Amino acid sequence: FEKFKINKKKRPTVFVSGKVGPPKQVPEKHLKTGAMLTKLLKQMLEPHAAKIEKTKELKEKCLNKDVCGLLLKGGKPEPYV
Repeated sequence: FEKFKINKKKRPTVFVSGKVGPPKQVPEKHLKTGAMLTKLLKQMLEPHAAKIEKTKELKEKCLNKDVCGLLLKGGKPEPYV
């Protein structure tokens, strides 16, 4: 547990691993109701769309993942100032 920074003192101790990478502990704020836990788990485990506006977000939300798909929306480039 120490290797993955999972705090056993927080009860219940809930963590996910596998598809999401190394084990990650579910924050206590998501353990208040079953609906809150379900929402978080779906967000972590199911593919979903994310709006990306900066290179850092692109790396975090897509390029650093095992699987990633991109849909580029065309538009007029912003003028340089």
